Amino acid sequence: MKKLLIAIAATTVLAAPAMADMALAKAKNCMACHAVDKKLVGPSYKDVAAKYAGDKEASAKLATKIMKGGAGVWGAIPMPANHAVDKKLVGPSYKDVAAKYAGDKEASAKLATKIMKGGAGVWGAIPMPANPQVSAEDAKKLADWVLATK
Repeated sequence: MKKLLIAIAATTVLAAPAMADMALAKAKNCMACHAVDKKLVGPSYKDVAAKYAGDKEASAKLATKIMKGGAGVWGAIPMPANHAVDKKLVGPSYKDVAAKYAGDKEASAKLATKIMKGGAGVWGAIPMPANPQVSAEDAKKLADWVLATK
């Protein structure tokens, strides 16, 4: 019985960092573009791990990409930017959003809610992740700016 408890404790301790990182990835909306074992918008985490296996600088390189964005290795989609003013990236361009909602008096409120809570289905199969760190006031400012893009 004592050996079983030691084995369970060791397994729990060794698995904790991986689970903590998955929790962080979920909390920061990384899972909207990445999955553990398959490519979504970005590469799978297994593919990233394989690419950087043995690279002593991998952690620093990936941290930089996560914080500052990056593109090229797996495609031309910069991370974490999902939108551009005048071209489609992961999501629609701001100009396309402004054109779609032109004349809609509720557009600013709709977009502000979508910025904060996310959404799906309006622009295709890829969902827009929630941005809970964005306040209602800032979401409204962003929505108004997007809608003013011509």
